[in-house]
Amino acid sequence: NLIEPSGVIRSKMPFKARSKRLKKNLRQLKRKKIEGEKYIKDFYIENDLAFITCNVRRYNDIIDPFSSEGYEWPNKDFVRFVESNAEYIPVEYPIVLEINGKTFTENEKNVIRETIHDYYALKMGDAQLAIGANRWKAVTLIITGCLLAVGVDLIARFTTRLPFREAVIMLFWLFLWEGIDCLILDGRRLREKKTYAAQMANITVSFRDEPEITEFSDVVSDEDDRE
Repeated sequence: NLIEPSGVIRSKMPFKARSKRLKKNLRQLKRKKIEGEKYIKDFYIENDLAFITCNVRRYNDIIDPFSSEGYEWPNKDFVRFVESNAEYIPVEYPIVLEINGKTFTENEKNVIRETIHDYYALKMGDAQLAIGANRWKAVTLIITGCLLAVGVDLIARFTTRLPFREAVIMLFWLFLWEGIDCLILDGRRLREKKTYAAQMANITVSFRDEPEITEFSDVVSDEDDRE
C-alpha cells in the first residue's frame, strides 16, 4: 500500500489486474444507457407543456442594457440559457418560460414578452428566407445540370468528335447531385430549424406573481396552420 501526503492509503495493484479492471470499466461505460425521453419528460414536461424556469435579479438580466427604449434586445446570456434548455424539448410541446426572482412592473413585463417574441419571430423569418434561398439554389443547380446533358446530346448528334465529353458528363452529375443534396438534405435541416424557431416564437412567458399556467392551449392560429 502507498500512503499519499494527504494521508489517503492507496493500494498498489499489479499492472495486469489494473489493466483488466480498466477494460471492464470501459466495457460497462460503452453498454451504459439512459432513457433520454423519460429523463426529458421528467425534467421539463408537465400536462403537455414544457417548462423552462429561470431566476433573474434585475431587468437587464433579460433585456440587454445597451438596447434603447422601444428597440429592446434580449441579453445574450439570457438567450443562451433559454436555448440551451429548449434544445432538449421536442418541438411538438409548447414552451412556458417561467421567470422567477425579481418582481417586474406591468410595463416591464410587456416589454420582456414583446422582446422575446420579436427576437424569435426574427429568427423564424431568417429560417424562412434560408429555405427560399436553398430551394432556389437547388433548382438552379438541377436545371444547369440538365442543360449540360441536353447540350452534350445535341452536339453528339452532329459530330462524333466531342472534346471534353467525359468532363461535361461529370459536371452534369456534379450539378445534379449538389442540387438534390440541397433540396433534400439541406432542405430538411432548414425546415427543422424553422420549426424550432416557430416553437420559440410561440413561447409563453410567465412571471412568478401571475397565475400558474397548467393547461395546454393552441399556439398556432388556423391561418398559420393552413400555410
